[in-house]
Amino acid sequence: MLLRLKSSLSTLFIILLVSAWELIFHLTHSQGLAVPAPSEIIRALFGNFSVFISNLPPTIIEAVGGFILGNLIGILVAVIFVRYRNIEETLFPLVVLLHSIPALAIIPILIIWFGNGYASKVALTTLVSFFPTLVNMVKGLKSVNRQTLEMMTVLGAKESTVFWKVRLPSSLPYLFAGFKIAAPASVLGAVVAEWLGARRGIGFLMLWEMFNYEPPMLWAAMLISALLTMSSFFILSVLEKLVIPWHESVTQGGR
Repeated sequence: MLLRLKSSLSTLFIILLVSAWELIFHLTHSQGLAVPAPSEIIRALFGNFSVFISNLPPTIIEAVGGFILGNLIGILVAVIFVRYRNIEETLFPLVVLLHSIPALAIIPILIIWFGNGYASKVALTTLVSFFPTLVNMVKGLKSVNRQTLEMMTVLGAKESTVFWKVRLPSSLPYLFAGFKIAAPASVLGAVVAEWLGARRGIGFLMLWEMFNYEPPMLWAAMLISALLTMSSFFILSVLEKLVIPWHESVTQGGR
């Protein structure tokens, strides 16, 4: 009941915000400015729907491909870090250093290495989705109760058994927290990568409309990007409820 009330209030707030935006636009006669009215954005979106639909697949492919690859690498590296602490102490600062480099500085290098096609975009989305999953997975694998580990040792459990039966289940809530950060980051990474080199995609469309000075189309492309980002987050939230319905982060969120 409380969740429905919060959802209704959020929806009402968004409606009021958009209505105020529309009203201010017409009262101030803001035609021609870089911020169009919501009605103009919606008109541009549905009036050029085929254009947006044709530019969606490249961005989705780049985001999903990088998300899957980045998370697989992040999980694997996290397992290695937890298993071999010396490797973690040596390489983790390098991972942090790599993550601190701005995406716009990396894209030209990736284009030189992988070309102007899907590969360079997937490489960037892999990089941006790798770090949050790695950090959360390492924390999750280390979050096991010490008494539980001691009991498994007393019972003579193998390291592989401890991993599959104890560490991995304990890490799942942390892993999904990383997923829910990495998924939106993958979409944004794909869009940013298309700014510097692409022939199709939502990011390419945004850049094209900016140079042609078409604010309604530019904002419509931004809206599509935001919807993709939100969709990725909600898909992971639903998947989280299906995989770990027992965890307090899910049960408390559903109250």
